[in-house]
Amino acid sequence: MNLRLAFRSLWKNPVFAVVSIVVLALGIGANTAIFSVVNAVLLKPLPYQHPERIVDLRTLWPQSGHTGQISGPNFIDWRKQSDSFQAMSLYAGSPEDVFANKTPLRVNVTWTDPQFFKVFGVSPVMGRVFSGEDNKASAAPLAVISQQFFERVFHGDPSALGQTIKMEQHALTIIGVMPAGFDFVDRSQIWAFDPAFLQQWGSARTANNFYGVGLLKSNISLDQARAEATTIGLRLAAEYPNDDSKRSMAVTPLHDELVHRVRTTLYLLLAAVALVLLIACANVANLLLARVTMRRQEIAIRAALGASRKHVIQQLLLEAMALAVPAAAIGLLLGWWSAQLLGHFSPEMLAQAKTISLDWHVGVFTAGIALLCTALFGLAPAFQGSQVDVNSALHEGGSSRVMSSGMGRLRGSIVVAEIAMSMALLIGSAILIRSLLALSAVDPGYQAQGVSVMVLSYPASTPEDQKQAVQFYSNLLQQGAATPGVRAIAGTTALPNEWGSDGLFYIEGKPKPAPGDFQTQEAGFMVVSPGYFPILGIPLTKGREFGDQDQAQAQQTCIINEVFARRFFPGEDPIGHRLQTGYDLNQAYMTIVGVVADVRQVSLDQPPYPYIYMPYQQHPGPAAGMDILFRGSEDSAAALAREAHRLNPEIAVEFTPLKDVVDQAFAPSRFRSGLLTLFAALALVLAIAGLYGVMSYTVAQRKGEIGVRMALGAQPREVLRMILGQGLWLVLPGVVIGAVIAFAGGRVFTSLVYGVKASDPVTFVGIAVLLVVVALLAMYIPARRAADIDPMLALRNE
Repeated sequence: MNLRLAFRSLWKNPVFAVVSIVVLALGIGANTAIFSVVNAVLLKPLPYQHPERIVDLRTLWPQSGHTGQISGPNFIDWRKQSDSFQAMSLYAGSPEDVFANKTPLRVNVTWTDPQFFKVFGVSPVMGRVFSGEDNKASAAPLAVISQQFFERVFHGDPSALGQTIKMEQHALTIIGVMPAGFDFVDRSQIWAFDPAFLQQWGSARTANNFYGVGLLKSNISLDQARAEATTIGLRLAAEYPNDDSKRSMAVTPLHDELVHRVRTTLYLLLAAVALVLLIACANVANLLLARVTMRRQEIAIRAALGASRKHVIQQLLLEAMALAVPAAAIGLLLGWWSAQLLGHFSPEMLAQAKTISLDWHVGVFTAGIALLCTALFGLAPAFQGSQVDVNSALHEGGSSRVMSSGMGRLRGSIVVAEIAMSMALLIGSAILIRSLLALSAVDPGYQAQGVSVMVLSYPASTPEDQKQAVQFYSNLLQQGAATPGVRAIAGTTALPNEWGSDGLFYIEGKPKPAPGDFQTQEAGFMVVSPGYFPILGIPLTKGREFGDQDQAQAQQTCIINEVFARRFFPGEDPIGHRLQTGYDLNQAYMTIVGVVADVRQVSLDQPPYPYIYMPYQQHPGPAAGMDILFRGSEDSAAALAREAHRLNPEIAVEFTPLKDVVDQAFAPSRFRSGLLTLFAALALVLAIAGLYGVMSYTVAQRKGEIGVRMALGAQPREVLRMILGQGLWLVLPGVVIGAVIAFAGGRVFTSLVYGVKASDPVTFVGIAVLLVVVALLAMYIPARRAADIDPMLALRNE
């Protein structure tokens, strides 16, 4: 009965009901959308059998705290000596060219061992996975494929089992198909196993080419596993004192390793939408307070007829709930649609957001939000409305002043809170936008505009295959340079935003660093072709570039960047000095023949890193995975693809603008700043609407007083100044409180911003001025209305 009365009461005032429901639905929808992403990425357990026991395994250098990839021999020793794990596996993944069912493709491939699928407890939907029997030296290479690859290449034909995939000059026999949704790691489509896996990827203890995963035993805690890893590390250090021995194993929950880069961003966005919801609730609370004021005689009559205060509060709360329920339903739909949109446009670092599903967690969250909203915007009006003075309320005009004095202070306080929360959100979004602009203004040291990338790799695993790969690229580069429309062409093993490889290096005639000493002598390694530096506009500052003279049989050469020269050859000319790199420490020393300007190869927000560039003719192993850069017309890409297929029909080729590759560095910042700006704008609109409502209500309540003032000689401009001044007394405290909130929360922004401080005073002052100006514009309309009051008409009505 009471609920029916609540809906009937709202039906009598449809404008109020619609506005309130829309405002609440926007706040609830925003919260549902962001929570759906948080649920998919941070809260939902990994879709494996024992997700809480799966850990990420990496090498740990205790002295520096540095973690990195694992060497095969060290991992084998860890696995033999550990009692903490039910299964341990190492893996190495990368995009590979494959040839399957007469189709050349480029897909993500993970090379691994027989324990890999035991870690995840995932069974194939067809066939089988790798086993210990496959580990015999005489066994043939095998492959397990994803459901996506199975459907895409074999069209769901069960005869795919037993067929072969050609990859790196090997024929891998397909033995199983994994269920849909399993794509660890990096959305792999093929998991490959070869008994010669370790030999192919590096069998030295200093060759850190792998990652590892493990499944803890049910009775082993994370701390116990870490303690055991430290013990094994000390044992191996004593056993192999000369082989990079100062290392242990880092044991981290796999889920934490996958989400640690996005956790702060998502919590920041969740806090932002929570503020938006609070502002929405505050707006509806103000509307309810105004409505309660207008219903003062109705409430007084109820009280006079015997309704208790508890009954009045209950009825007003039911009316609040009648607003929250449809708002929650609309908000759920709006939030679900928005979450799907966010999942589609989310950056690669939020890959799990692309699997958003509407599960019971999201439903419970939305229902909880609806109840919270009812409490937030319903309680204050309900308690204020129940405090009615029956005698004064039943006398015409008396109730207006009695009730408006208390409610006026409450409504003003709500507006102050709205302004404060809007101020905090606006400052946060402005800081992130300035950070994005600062990052965009950084000179990376290369010119990506107008450069296209031909993504491909030549399958090569043996030294003979690698020589053939070098010849393939030589022919492709030579023919590409002669192709009409191609103005420049070059090859590289690492595109901008890619690390390439890195490790220790030795300079002839200088002391060698200790094994594992990452603090003193480490650099990045890249293999490039002649023309690489000109095509990207990287200036040569000393010496010469690579040319036709840098052949395999010629003297080994290299080029370094300026930061390398400054750090390792201070005060001397590096040209003519010789060094070795971690690619092959047994190779002949390379002579430095040139120095190029610094580039920000990996990250725009980090200073340039020392790099060593090597000619591809002299390093056939890494050169087998080169990508081709070229500047040319639209038709030149098709011509290059035809040439690559002519040289090798099994090569898979893809094209992408280099600028798109570079822009991926901005994707997380754009995603973060864009969403926060959207929420801040929504918060500002709601807060200004609330301020406008309060000022309009104030003018309406004080119409008689203003009429008296004007009858006594007050000028319209004085009335205008008075109303605006009273509004500023609501805005300015909100601005100050919001600035304090933003300053206190600035520590959250520290790791997310570049080129600007989270407490930047220019941003704080600028946002404060903007908010005050917008607030004045919102207050001007009711203030102008007050200045135009006819004193005679106002006094007659009063």
